[in-house]
Amino acid sequence: MKDKERWDKCITCGVIPLVDNVNQDMGEAVMYAISQCLMRGIKKIFFLLSSSGGDGRTALGIVDAIRLMPGEKSVIVCGRAHSAAAVILQAFDKRYATPNSTFVIHHGKTSVSVADLLDADKVATLCKETKLDETRYTKLFSVRTKMSEEEVWRLTKEDRIMFVDEAIKLGVIDGVWDKPLPWHDEKMEV
Repeated sequence: MKDKERWDKCITCGVIPLVDNVNQDMGEAVMYAISQCLMRGIKKIFFLLSSSGGDGRTALGIVDAIRLMPGEKSVIVCGRAHSAAAVILQAFDKRYATPNSTFVIHHGKTSVSVADLLDADKVATLCKETKLDETRYTKLFSVRTKMSEEEVWRLTKEDRIMFVDEAIKLGVIDGVWDKPLPWHDEKMEV
């Protein structure tokens, strides 16, 4: 993992940044951050999330890792939580966003090679795996938000940007964050 010194400084301050694409590098960084929090006995941590998305399966793995972490886990979206990042957002105990943040909950996109498309068995396998992934995303959103599975499904088909007010109304986030980050060396009030 690159930038361990930067990660360590952020962890010491009680804030873990999750920025850029949701991919294997982000998954490894999250596991590193969680292990550091466990070793240091940190019981309350804030994640700062800003991402346009990425790999949905990696996002589900990150959700599982964050849920396993003991203590209070909060997130502040600063900018965007689109696609796979919106999935990660649902892992936290408390979910906030800055006033101008945006969200996208949609059916994911995947890259498929032409060779796979020409192989009927591979196409069938890809379709089956995709349906299972979509079911997992839908269930996660319906459990963590105020939406039923049918409402989540309808929203994913729209594939549109959602703003903070609608995200609060639907239960995608819990509220607006409009104050400085809660560094450990300051009084932390939430």
